Amino acid sequence: MYEARGLLDHVRMNRLANVRAIQGVACTGSMALRSMTTGQLTRFTRSRPAPRLPGFEPVDIRAESERMASIGFLLRVLRQRLIGQERSCPYCRCANAILVGRKKIVLELQRCDACGLMYRWPKDTVRFNHRFYQWRYRQGMTTGMPDRESLEKCKKTMFRGTEQDFADKIAVLKSLMPWGRVLDYGCSWGYGTLQLVAAGYDAFGFEISQPRAAFGRARLGVKIISSEIALDGFAQSFDAVFASHVLEHLPAPSAVFDRLAKLLKPNGLLLAFVPNCDGDEARRLGVNWGPMCCEKHPLALDPQFLERILPRHGFQVSTFSNPYAFDSIKDALNHPGATRDLHGDELMICARKITGQRNTSGSAENPALGG
Repeated sequence: MYEARGLLDHVRMNRLANVRAIQGVACTGSMALRSMTTGQLTRFTRSRPAPRLPGFEPVDIRAESERMASIGFLLRVLRQRLIGQERSCPYCRCANAILVGRKKIVLELQRCDACGLMYRWPKDTVRFNHRFYQWRYRQGMTTGMPDRESLEKCKKTMFRGTEQDFADKIAVLKSLMPWGRVLDYGCSWGYGTLQLVAAGYDAFGFEISQPRAAFGRARLGVKIISSEIALDGFAQSFDAVFASHVLEHLPAPSAVFDRLAKLLKPNGLLLAFVPNCDGDEARRLGVNWGPMCCEKHPLALDPQFLERILPRHGFQVSTFSNPYAFDSIKDALNHPGATRDLHGDELMICARKITGQRNTSGSAENPALGG
């Protein structure tokens, strides 16, 4: 306990020093920058290296921001440990879990005894998760809203060759459902939604980050829902739900699985992609594999959990891993017991909503939704 508090104080002091250093650099240049127009400032920052001030090394603001975000995460984790955050499973609330591994001393990856979910402890609440994804979440182009020039280039090429190129994933969707109304669940600023529209779908996005949702509506002209209450008004409206690397970010998965089932029409398709936490790299590196047990991923999803749990929410489910072959996917869906290669780093979930399937998850009373 005393060691943890000492570490917490040490981190806070370093964080304060970093803030003061950045403030010093910012104040020194503020008078010169204040008189510039936006265009002049843009040309100035693009054409000149960072100034060297006496006693200071040049500051990479983005790198420093990321480092301070990591310090903030460490402080939050230490605080949660000190107050003794409860350890129950974020899916089924079972209190019994097996320690899979520790990461950076303060993080633990637990596996629930009852449902098999692997999850990070300390955990996130729904309330914190919602705040975090407004502005604090940073993940390259996934969250970085581009300037007008860069955006126009991406639109002309439909994001080909970028990290947001969904062509292969949409091709899988096309092979299973050639047309219809699709919800891009967790759409960020709408790059995937736009690609779904270009592929011929009546596509809507859903995004809890208000700034990114507003950007997508204004700059891409796509339909993005940014309220869970509004989303619930679309019950049984979608032929498919498409979710690319979203489910691993969820602090309360049971409620989300219920919501997705309600949004889909009978026989509707859930097509989701997540890191494969039972793939070869995950098995080899354990918790040290990047996508497992980190700030942005409170859940570590594997085929065993998904195939056991999704039927409770009214789905018939099959899982696959990359690279994806259309013929083998169709064959496996027609023969659920067929052997599949699940060694890749990415896991694809194909789940059909079964008409009339009784929901036995009991998630409506889930106290984890309180935050």
